[in-house]
Amino acid sequence: MAGIVVPTSEKLPPGPRRDLVEALHGLYRGAGKPSLREISLGIKQRDELPTTVSHDTASQLLHGVAVPAWARVESMVRYLAGTAVGRQKPDPEDEVERFHRLWLAADDADRDAPAPPPKAGTTDAALREELRSTDPERRIAALYRLERLAWRTPPQDQEATEPSWPSMLRDFLREARPLGGSTSPEPDPAEDVQVAVLILGRLPERYSGGHFNLSRLDLRNLVWDGARLWRANLSSSLLSGSSLEYAQLGDARLVEATLTGVDLDSADLTSADLTRCDLSGTTMVDTRIPDANLSGAVLTGTELVGASAPQARLRGCKASGADFRHADLSETSFKWAVLTNCHFDHAKLASADLTGAVLSGCSFAGADLSRARFTKRGLTEAQLTPAQLQSIKVVQNPD
Repeated sequence: MAGIVVPTSEKLPPGPRRDLVEALHGLYRGAGKPSLREISLGIKQRDELPTTVSHDTASQLLHGVAVPAWARVESMVRYLAGTAVGRQKPDPEDEVERFHRLWLAADDADRDAPAPPPKAGTTDAALREELRSTDPERRIAALYRLERLAWRTPPQDQEATEPSWPSMLRDFLREARPLGGSTSPEPDPAEDVQVAVLILGRLPERYSGGHFNLSRLDLRNLVWDGARLWRANLSSSLLSGSSLEYAQLGDARLVEATLTGVDLDSADLTSADLTRCDLSGTTMVDTRIPDANLSGAVLTGTELVGASAPQARLRGCKASGADFRHADLSETSFKWAVLTNCHFDHAKLASADLTGAVLSGCSFAGADLSRARFTKRGLTEAQLTPAQLQSIKVVQNPD
């Protein structure tokens, strides 16, 4: 397995950051050079670790292009030390202590280093060459260099301003202009985040959230874990294969968006509009979707185990093999929904509206159906216990 190699001294000069990266590569090789996805998933599955680490963050650390927060470094160190092969396995506690010293030195060095001023001419050409390189490491380094230039921290004696856009970005901005954007070579405030997403493949590290439009864009396979996207417009966008674990998407517009295979575990979609969106294969374990609108949505194989969705609207949705076990679906509307082979075991469906819904092959073992409303057709398809039958309401002619 080739894996990721230690950056050359030209790409990562000697210093505290290189010391950290070289030490981490020692653990990485000892663990058999797992893929970035394996690292991210393995850390996510270990509840005792301080925090999750996206494959994007793992890539930054192994390539030496950024020094993440200590909690993420610790999680990666503990995971790699714990998965090491061979007789002489490293002790995770000793490694954490060693890496904390290395991380402090690298973090302090980064904070003390002044932000490089943008240069013209040869720098423009060199950066374009790096971005067009067939070497993935050179492209990755160039992308993060581009971010540091566009979102650099101002000196201590100056107030924070809008992101600065050096002249070297203008050609990239013209090519990356979102649909319907302005023709000006400089981005206006409404487009800066869109352009950053398109260039970087993720949100800028220093982005703090707000109103912006990401509608009708191809945003597949991005890592936005923990992103704050309140009131964002993502209508008709493609987010297939993206990771938005712990993301905050309250009041966001996701109308007709494609979210197939997206990781939305523990995300917050309070009052979000997901009308007619495709959530096939999406994981929404422990996700908050109260008062969200999923009318007409497609939920084929969607996992909503433990989701909190009181008063959500799933009217006319199509769900096949969806897993709603232990979810809070109280006062949720499933009117006229087509629910096939879905699991509602131990779910809370108090006062839920299932009138007119097709419930073929659905299971409700241990579910709370008090005051839930069914039509006779749905009642014959759902296999309910005598106690559940006594607690529901049968509606003759649903609206």
